[in-house]
Amino acid sequence: MSGRFFSLTTVLALCFLACSPVATAEDDDRVLHVYTWEDYFSPEAVRLFEEKYDCVVDFTYYESNETMFETLHDGGGYDVITPSGNAATALFNEGYLLRLDHSRLPNLRYIDTASRAMALDPEMVYSVVYTVTVTGVGYNTRLVPPDAPGTWDMFSDPRLRKSMSMLNDMRETLGAALREFGFSLNTTNPDEVVRAGKLLGMWKRNIARFEVVGAIEALDNGTLLAAQAYNGDIARLMQTNQDIGFFVPSTGSALNLDAFVIPADSEHPDLAHAFINHFCDPDIAAINMEHTCYNQPNPTAFKKLPQSLLDNAAFAISNDILENCELIRNLGDDRELYDAVWADVLLNE
Repeated sequence: MSGRFFSLTTVLALCFLACSPVATAEDDDRVLHVYTWEDYFSPEAVRLFEEKYDCVVDFTYYESNETMFETLHDGGGYDVITPSGNAATALFNEGYLLRLDHSRLPNLRYIDTASRAMALDPEMVYSVVYTVTVTGVGYNTRLVPPDAPGTWDMFSDPRLRKSMSMLNDMRETLGAALREFGFSLNTTNPDEVVRAGKLLGMWKRNIARFEVVGAIEALDNGTLLAAQAYNGDIARLMQTNQDIGFFVPSTGSALNLDAFVIPADSEHPDLAHAFINHFCDPDIAAINMEHTCYNQPNPTAFKKLPQSLLDNAAFAISNDILENCELIRNLGDDRELYDAVWADVLLNE
């Protein structure tokens, strides 16, 4: 998110303490392994955690929930992950996650009750809501025709042929096509999913690529004129590029509550709980939101944010827009239907 684009890579952030031994990557007892979206945490907020707990946070990045699932199925080794809510539910149902110890998470009291009620795990048994994200379209307001933005069918506009991208994410792209037809993006009706796949296939012939990696940079430098994207990525870009706009299609879109979870095979569950609790602290959450431009459901932290961020149209999504969005849910066995349609879209020209 700015975060949701990059390849799998690892960055070690070293903490230097003046009055205590310095933790290193070789001292694995003091290394917390976090698997997350690229640039999804403020370096300053991470540094404060490392200093407080005399540790190193080792970040590994994924660009989609599908990539994350594949990696975990092949073997874990992580202490904290930040999947979308539906993915967190699937991981828990498959036995991949610990039940959280709330006695180690006193800062949960700062989490907005409305967001908790909307979450797939409202009692926070295995997950804690980290961010609220809305999927929309970032676009170049100077170069895109003013009548083009509006609905997801913008991706069929011949005037923008091969100058747009969509997310390399099955649920997001099929979800956009489903909402364009007025269907639920969680439908299990085979006819509706197949119909959405055919529309997505048409969009595919008109767009440049399905991409998470590099999409925001390409939008910034003008290589792309429009991109399906997460609101926080565009909010951050809008801070430095005045030509960028953002809209959530009027036909509706996807809402995600990304969550903190702890894998069942975590070697550092105490430190993992401390990490989650740290980012629920209002002071830390405010620092973090200023960097990521993603909304954390922490009302106390919002009071500490600069007005410029609160006025950013891609950060402060209105209630009217949110009410027209739909939470992506876990499909269970019905996921096979989506997998088949998505595979067909990717294979066919």
